[in-house]
Formats: sequence, structure tokens, C-alpha cells
Amino acid sequence: MTRYDCKTADGVDDCIQRTAAARAAAEATADATAAGPVRTTWDDDSDAALVAATEAAEQAERARQARRRPMRVDRLAQVAKLLVPELDIIALEKFRRLSRAARDCATEEHERRNPRRSFAVLPLVLGWCSRDMACGEGMDGDSETEEGACTDSATKYAACPAVALRYDRASGEFVPAAGDADAEFTWSATYAMAGEHHEENELRNDSDSVGTYAGQRLRVYWRPAPEDGVELPPRRDRYQSPLPSRGVRDSWIDIYPGGRGVQSHGGLRYNVLEYVDDEERDEDDEWNGTRTVSGRVRVEGFRATRKQLVRLARAAQIETREKRKHHEEMDRYYAS
Repeated sequence: MTRYDCKTADGVDDCIQRTAAARAAAEATADATAAGPVRTTWDDDSDAALVAATEAAEQAERARQARRRPMRVDRLAQVAKLLVPELDIIALEKFRRLSRAARDCATEEHERRNPRRSFAVLPLVLGWCSRDMACGEGMDGDSETEEGACTDSATKYAACPAVALRYDRASGEFVPAAGDADAEFTWSATYAMAGEHHEENELRNDSDSVGTYAGQRLRVYWRPAPEDGVELPPRRDRYQSPLPSRGVRDSWIDIYPGGRGVQSHGGLRYNVLEYVDDEERDEDDEWNGTRTVSGRVRVEGFRATRKQLVRLARAAQIETREKRKHHEEMDRYYAS
């Protein structure tokens, strides 16, 4: 095992100890050789020659050590630069804990990968919560726009075009890639009151389905760089057919009613430009009336920390493993 053939903290310590021991033995041998045999009688010429030889040997050793030190540091730096690009994002996080130099190399690699990473924000609007969609009716399993299948009530959203975010080195954020126009999304709908035989907050949509209005949400997806080594979790619908993946899902971000201006939640910044949620009830019959909702929002940017990306990578590993196991069980069930 050489000084440079090590990739762990224990290996580095062991190499350093061996190198120190070998250096001490070499220095002791050099000192003994320079001293030569013990003389009982001395003359001026031999004494001067011995002093000159000793000084020359010491200078040669100091020059040799001076040449070796920068070479050793330079070689170790080269090894780190060759090793770091081959590490996935989780291994890179472990590597940065070895030393200060390892931390600096890992930070540089993290910044180098950011331009190849991207995010996508999927606006989900006009959420509709209804018992008519319970137990999978109208739901497609691992859906981006639906949630709460096989419960008392399920919620379905209308999806707007996703907003792509690319890394901006100047701001350190992931910002809309195609300008402000494509970063905006809108929604608008008018619902009728369900009537006196239903709950006060229940409405009827255009399909005459009775339910409640569930508002708007934003879903953030991360697309890792190829060097990150993150496998995207597989997706299937309730018929076990493959579904495309937008990336690693982060979390839901609700757009709260009445909020105006720039807001920030979970690292995502968005600007609520318009928001309307009005009810009009019949003066003679309070159970009759309409509810109108509309709005306009612009996605401003997303700031992702290193720790957040590592957390998403670990979550993707767990989700991928669990989904593959579930899909294998379902395949065996349908094959039997």
C-alpha cells in the first residue's frame, strides 16, 4: 500500500504513519553514514573535510525533502481531482468530510455539476375533492395530478404546462429557462352551490359532480446531473402501464388564498399577481349561488442547497427500491 493508494481517512492516517517511520529510519542511517567511523586522533584537514561533507549531506537531504513535499501535495491534489468526478452525489457528500482539502474539492465539484442539474415546477390548479373519485375511480395510481385514492374522498387537479428551471451562476438559483412569459400560469372556473341537501361548502362542477374546491398547488421536481448517479423512481398507472417521470419529487407547495406578491416556501419563490375567490348567493335562497375562482402566478426561481439535493437523492433511492419491489410483486401476481 503506497501513500497515494488510499481513499479513506483510516488509509490516509496509516500511510502518514508509515511514511514518517520510513523517513525517520532514512535520516538516522544518513546521520550514521555522515558521521563515519570514530577517530581517536584528528588533524585540521580531516576535521574540515568531515564538516564540509556533513554540511553537503545535510543540504542535499534538505533539498530532497523540499522537492518531495510539493510533489506529494500536488500528487494528492491530482488524485482528488481524478477521483471526485467519479463519485455520485451521496459518495461526494461522504468524501467532503475527510479533510478541509476534500471539502474544497467536493464544493468545486458541486458547483461544476449545477449547470447540468435542473428543476421543473408543475402548477396544479382547480383542485376538486369529491367522493365520486374515491377508491380509484378516475384515478391513475402513481399520478402527478391526483391524490388520496381509496379514501373517503379524493382530489384531482388540472395541470398547467410545467415551468423549466435552469441554473443561473450569477444568482445561485434555478430560474425560468424561457423567460417570464412561460413562467406564468392562470386558472379560472365558476361553480354552482350544491343546494340545501348538501354541506354548505359543497359545490357542483361542469360534470354535475358534487364536491369541494381544493385550491392550487405547486409540485417541484429535480432532474439530477448524470454524474450524480441518481436513478429516477419508476412510475406506473393503475393498469401497471409505465408512466414518464419528470424527476425526483420534492414536496407540495400550496398557494394560499388571499396571498399577494412574492412568496417563498421550501426554497421556491413565486409571485401571486392575481387571486380571486368570490361567492355570490341568491338573496331569496342562501343555498343557491355561485363561487368564482381565478388567479395568475409567476414562478420566480428555486434555491436548492447541497444538503437538500443529497436528501432528495437518498429519498429517490428509497422510493426506487420500494417501487421496484412492489412492481415485481404485481408482475408475479398478474403472471400467476
